[in-house]
Amino acid sequence: MQKNTLVRNLSYKKILTKINNKSLKVSIVGLGYVGLPLAKLFAFSGFEVLGFDNDKKKISNIKNGISYINYISNKELKKLSRHNFTVYEDFKKITTVDIIILCLPTPVNKSYNPDISILISVINKLKKYLINFQTIILESTTFPGTTENIIKNKLISKFDVGNNFYLAYSPEREDPANSNYDLQKIPKIVSGISNQSMIICKKLYEKVGIKCVEVKSPAVAETAKLLENTYRSVNIALVNQLKFFCEKININVFDVINAAKSKPFGFQAFYPGPGYGGHCIPVDPHYLHWIAKKVGVDMSFISLASKINEAMPSIIVKKI
Repeated sequence: MQKNTLVRNLSYKKILTKINNKSLKVSIVGLGYVGLPLAKLFAFSGFEVLGFDNDKKKISNIKNGISYINYISNKELKKLSRHNFTVYEDFKKITTVDIIILCLPTPVNKSYNPDISILISVINKLKKYLINFQTIILESTTFPGTTENIIKNKLISKFDVGNNFYLAYSPEREDPANSNYDLQKIPKIVSGISNQSMIICKKLYEKVGIKCVEVKSPAVAETAKLLENTYRSVNIALVNQLKFFCEKININVFDVINAAKSKPFGFQAFYPGPGYGGHCIPVDPHYLHWIAKKVGVDMSFISLASKINEAMPSIIVKKI
């Protein structure tokens, strides 16, 4: 028992040393609007980065310096390929890396229930290549319990998760094409299945200039990410309904919002528009609504906000 503890402690300290001197290898699984900018940040910060994606077109574009993300130029992508960044379609090279960051899509199905099948499929494929003392960090938005229950349970037949294999959750907070907030300007929530898991995750992101916010568990981090986007969804719906009210009584909704936002506390301005868009806000609140129903809590305002927001495009078209 003492020998195993000694091995674990030495391996853990070795990982922290490798983070500090940037000799650690980072892999990014999923090279979309979250994964590719993250790969760029780590590579340009001096880490060796391996990228994985099953989309052959993406892999080909990266190798040929053709960007498929509008806020990453071809020039940046070509530069990235010269900075210790290599890409692969299969997971054979996973055995050579220290950190595996999962940036995978977690959509909803036709019934607006969570669909984490891509995440589960990738974990199942990765598993045979994983070795002791690696770290998996999940960045995908998901419902509370995914990291601590589903992913951990997929790994416990092979590892003592939290001791000889590290597992962390740190939700992405990308705002694509927002030049005011790049990755290094957005604080990152970090959590882990064990204290060592969380510290590895925190030290890694801090090494590339990201301020980190520790939370008590992956479930707290998972729920916080859902709250962030549900907050936006609900307030977008509210202000769109306010616009219809203001039209009925013949006042300008923007005058109302500008007056309200003069208050220095307790209010944040949202503006009316054609509902919501993007990758997250139309999807993430449904994860919170689904898990709430599972535990017997009625959060019907989430589905109501989604209904209002999804109706807005057709309302705007009719007005035009």
